[in-house]
Amino acid sequence: MHLPHLAYLAALLDICAGVPVEDSPRQRLLKGLGLPPNYRGVTGGKKVPFTPGHRDPIDKPVDSVGDELDPLPWRNGLGASVLGPWNEARSRQNPDLVRPPSTDHGNLANMRWSFADSHIRIEEGGWTRQTTVRELPTSVELAGVNMRLGEGVYRELHWHQEAEWAYVLDGEVRVTALDYEGGNFIDDLKKGDLWYFPSGVPHSLQGLSPNGTEFLLIFDNGHFSEESTFVLTDWLAHTPKSVIAKNFDLDPEVFARLPESEKYIFKGRTPGPIKDEAPKGKKAKKSKYNFTHRMLDQEPLKTSGGQVRITDSKNFPISKTVAAAHAIIEPGAIREMHWHPSADEWSFFIKGRARVTIFASEGNARTFDYVPGDVGIVPKNMGHFVENIGDEPIEMLEIFRSDEFRDISLFKWMGETPKKQVIDTLFADDPKNAAKFWDRIKDADNDVITKPDFVRSKPDADEEFDLHPGHQNGQLSVPSQTQGKPQPEYENGKPSVSIHGSPEPTHNNGTYHPPARPTVSTSQPGAAVIPSASAPNNKGQEAAPTTLATEAVVTGEGQAAKSTQGLYPSQPAEAPSTPVIASGANKHQLMAWTWMAGIIGLVMVFE
Repeated sequence: MHLPHLAYLAALLDICAGVPVEDSPRQRLLKGLGLPPNYRGVTGGKKVPFTPGHRDPIDKPVDSVGDELDPLPWRNGLGASVLGPWNEARSRQNPDLVRPPSTDHGNLANMRWSFADSHIRIEEGGWTRQTTVRELPTSVELAGVNMRLGEGVYRELHWHQEAEWAYVLDGEVRVTALDYEGGNFIDDLKKGDLWYFPSGVPHSLQGLSPNGTEFLLIFDNGHFSEESTFVLTDWLAHTPKSVIAKNFDLDPEVFARLPESEKYIFKGRTPGPIKDEAPKGKKAKKSKYNFTHRMLDQEPLKTSGGQVRITDSKNFPISKTVAAAHAIIEPGAIREMHWHPSADEWSFFIKGRARVTIFASEGNARTFDYVPGDVGIVPKNMGHFVENIGDEPIEMLEIFRSDEFRDISLFKWMGETPKKQVIDTLFADDPKNAAKFWDRIKDADNDVITKPDFVRSKPDADEEFDLHPGHQNGQLSVPSQTQGKPQPEYENGKPSVSIHGSPEPTHNNGTYHPPARPTVSTSQPGAAVIPSASAPNNKGQEAAPTTLATEAVVTGEGQAAKSTQGLYPSQPAEAPSTPVIASGANKHQLMAWTWMAGIIGLVMVFE
């Protein structure tokens, strides 16, 4: 092998390894390269979201996280790219802040906070972080604390000015308390269980299972702080030992080695069964009150788009100041348009991705996006919905400073209002659609979490590729590049000219539909030459072809040659100064492409 050939091969491999994974319009503009015509973002005849040519008059949801899109502030021909600093990860989580729906207007305060942005207090065997009015100024009625305790780890004996409500996120926890009448309470809880301790009730928490526990605490005052807790060790550390001795009628020497400061969260011994640990003194007595509740053991209200469980003072009598709903919202479904007349909503998102538009009257409305670990606020009487924009169910808690859960449904209101009033208000000049609307709502049979028929059924051919390839109305679908010959496109909010990812299978109503194979012609000039490989999927059917190839075109003589053509035959050829790979390609695709280039180089060397 000649030295020049070795140098050529080394250079080729170095170039392949240095190919950028993404080349967004913003990056090109920052480099002073400008946007070539092939960056117009056409996908199967449709404009991809977050590009200048995209048009969406009805503001459909876009799952920029699931689809790995790079949100940019383009909307219906308005807007511009971003030249300055840009947090891509944060922008993907908040596409409706980067490009708000056209219906948003006014100056509504921020209603979103992520626990990921909260300071974590790290202790022995656990940690805690909080979201209060200090982190989220609109969280005025409730405050939240996310806490983790390892096995045997205590949140030490303490009490609060505020009432404490809690939901177990995972693991197992033991709770103890003393009621107002001197009765003791002990219980072991698992995921989905609740506890509630009224103001001033002393209590403790301890992790049980091999992994301990994690839970969400809610306090009925947005100004609450974990630092304001009344802690047993802190109190005794600031009380003269002579007083402590008199109080317990013991010699002061007994208390010589008491903790000198609060212990807060600390490791202890793993407890035994409750029957072995419960107090057994002559005057000890069990509480007649139940401070815990099995929320997820409740029979849910099942709807077309999910299910709901409500826990308030009606079925958890001691919980006088906090009411809650646990909701599951399926992909493509929404928690119907509604409002809460008696309290602000404090939402906590456990799973899934959602968008929520809040209507605040006087033409003010703002849309927020939520991911797991986020907190959302909706002030009382402000209209809103919760829409699942992802490909997995949303699991969320709606929590209120109230004794009962109350909401008012827009659908129900319309159905319970005289027909003429509804029609004259909404459809005065549109009798045809007035009839359709009234026929839909006349029975006043609202669906708390609704998944409309057009979402549950398979999209028709005209709708199939209207959204970003891979997710249509919350359902997986075949990307447009598989229809006929593959079309280079603007993938994931960035241009793609050299690699196409494999199409995803379609799932409609639980039925699996494998995607069509790309049809590749080698007899027509300009046809793409793309080798592919197939592998069986977990249902025993042949999976979609996985395509890893450099683009080539077939010349008029039938010879394959590297493409120097633009993305569309009618456009002039333009070679970007920087090689471009679809940003959706993962590191394995990039490695495969790099090795393929190396093999081509070796073949050329041996030739």
